[in-house]
Amino acid sequence: MAAHPDYAYRTTVQLAGGKTLTCGVNEPLPNGDVPAALTRREQTQADVLATQRLRVLSGPESGYPSPYTAPTIICSSAG
Repeated sequence: MAAHPDYAYRTTVQLAGGKTLTCGVNEPLPNGDVPAALTRREQTQADVLATQRLRVLSGPESGYPSPYTAPTIICSSAG
């Protein structure tokens, strides 16, 4: 079985307005979860918070596009 890549993970983020989300970074949401209905501002906030780990892992030099520099992020309401 292949090791799970470090650029694919799930994380929980809390937005400034108090919403808590579970975000899949470069991986799908768990079965049955549906994407949260977010405003553009909330989505941007969630994207920034969810990708903090990627910015540390990729460092200052990373090709574009890659899973580190152009990630796919899908968030659902944490419940």
